[in-house]
Amino acid sequence: MKPDRVVFNALISACGESGAVARAFDVLSEMTAESSESKGSRPILPDHVTVGALMKTCIQAGQADRAREVYKMIQEYNIKGTPEVYTIALRSCSLTGDLGFALKISCYLLLYIWFSTFHTCQTYWVILAVEGEARSSCLQCFNQCMR
Repeated sequence: MKPDRVVFNALISACGESGAVARAFDVLSEMTAESSESKGSRPILPDHVTVGALMKTCIQAGQADRAREVYKMIQEYNIKGTPEVYTIALRSCSLTGDLGFALKISCYLLLYIWFSTFHTCQTYWVILAVEGEARSSCLQCFNQCMR
């Protein structure tokens, strides 16, 4: 029986708690690899929990730059961001001093919360709209989404 996403995410978190960064990424590779043992087996795609656990793992190991690389998985795997993931990403920015990336993440977090609260539009659409305006300030991003 092949482990599911929950098991893989728990393993990644456990690796992070024990400081085994390389093993956490090995678990991610195992998770996303197609199993050669059984026909028709598909890879298990990461979700927001996976991204958050890997980012925490990197930050706890003093690898904040690597946490930012992990954040890119949101786009790569079309993952819906969450306040927790955005908060972890902001933590990596505070450690690296990357103000530009911090502003971008703050925009996503602000819009996520605002649109989730008022149910004005789907958060997924907001994230896609903001992504095209990544170099804009939060106010410009907000105005773009409100059109």
